[in-house]
Amino acid sequence: MPSPPQMTLKEAQLAGVIAAMNEAVEALAPTDLTTKRLPSALAELSAAQKETDGAAMQILDATEVLMGLASQLGAPGEAVMTAAYDILQACTMNDIVGQRLAKAVAAVSETRDRLETLSKAVGITTPMTLETARDRRVQERMTFGPAIGWSGVSQSDVDGLFSA
Repeated sequence: MPSPPQMTLKEAQLAGVIAAMNEAVEALAPTDLTTKRLPSALAELSAAQKETDGAAMQILDATEVLMGLASQLGAPGEAVMTAAYDILQACTMNDIVGQRLAKAVAAVSETRDRLETLSKAVGITTPMTLETARDRRVQERMTFGPAIGWSGVSQSDVDGLFSA
């Protein structure tokens, strides 16, 4: 095998392609994506699914109560019963949302796994963070946005601000 100073044109071109590929992969900051951004996206998707499931259960429980009351009202309760059935039918959205969230979780997980494989293959182990101005603006806007698992500011704290 020729020494580096005696590389052929093809070998030099190949080395250039490999160097450019490494730079492109490093620019993706795969370690940042696989250890911070994608896990955060997965947590947000899981929280959204859990919260929509909880909301759907509340709606279904309340609808059952309405249906029980409607049956005691006689003729006027028929309109309430019809509306209750419409609510039940609309709750099928939760199943559709759940299916779509599951697909998104699978896609994000697969992307994370592939990026980990790619970064290991090209030898990137150093965490690189690519925080852009857009990332900072989004983070600033979300500071007081929805928190996963209700770990943020409580509703009673918010109510206390308005009652003071």
